[in-house]
Amino acid sequence: MTFEKLRDGLGLDEKKGYAIALMVVLVFAATLAAGYFVYLAFRGPPEPYTTIYVLSADKTLDLPETVVIGQNSTFGVWVTAENHMGATYLFEIRIKIVEAGNIEFPVDVEPESIYSMTIGNDEKSEQLASVSIEEVGRYMVVFELWRYTESSLAEFTGNACVLNIEAINEP
Repeated sequence: MTFEKLRDGLGLDEKKGYAIALMVVLVFAATLAAGYFVYLAFRGPPEPYTTIYVLSADKTLDLPETVVIGQNSTFGVWVTAENHMGATYLFEIRIKIVEAGNIEFPVDVEPESIYSMTIGNDEKSEQLASVSIEEVGRYMVVFELWRYTESSLAEFTGNACVLNIEAINEP
């Protein structure tokens, strides 16, 4: 059966056929849009979270991978922590240096340095941190993010960055 015979059998002229097709498309699009807005209205608030990241001293991703003892074995990196927990909290960035290998978080060694910062909700704080490696070897520099609770206990947020460094003597 051809379109013309079907159109004639339904008693539609060409303009009415296009109008009906356009109406069906518009109703479909409106239903999708309404469904999306209902989803947005009832999905609830976003889940709270924190994050931490590390950039080079120039604030780029060009982070050191190899250092030469006595030349550039002390270097700076920018560590940024973000708070999206719904309130202002006191945070600590704990920098730990361990020999390369398999580790579990939080790393069970004393921090080389600790940086404290109070961060408001939906805000971030940057800290230029100094890292120093004194002996030849392969190391993991771990930047852990800790948050103080209302009871003044520090808890690991589950967020950490790891910078793998090889320390060598002068080539």
